[in-house]
Amino acid sequence: MSRARDQFYSGLANVNGTSIFYEVAGQGQPLVLMHSGYSHRKLWDDQFEALAQSYKVVRYDLRGYGNSAVVKTDTPRYADWQDLYGYYNF
Repeated sequence: MSRARDQFYSGLANVNGTSIFYEVAGQGQPLVLMHSGYSHRKLWDDQFEALAQSYKVVRYDLRGYGNSAVVKTDTPRYADWQDLYGYYNF
C-alpha cells in the first residue's frame, strides 16, 4: 500500500452532533466501506489496502463502534446513513 499509504489520513468528523472516526486512503473515484453491526472499520483491512490502489477509499466507524462516539439514545438504524449523507452533503 505504499502509494495509497502516502495518501492516507484519518480523523474525527462532527456529523449530526456525533463524533465519527474515519480513515481515507488512495485517490480517484470515492468508494465508501460501511461495516455491519457488532464490528468496526477494521473489518475492511484487507479490502481497504487493495482498493486504495485504484480508488479513494473511505471507511468509518458507525456511531457507538470503534473510535466513534457512543450515543446513549434510542438512535434509529437509519441514523448511520444520515451520518454518511451529512458528512458528504449529498
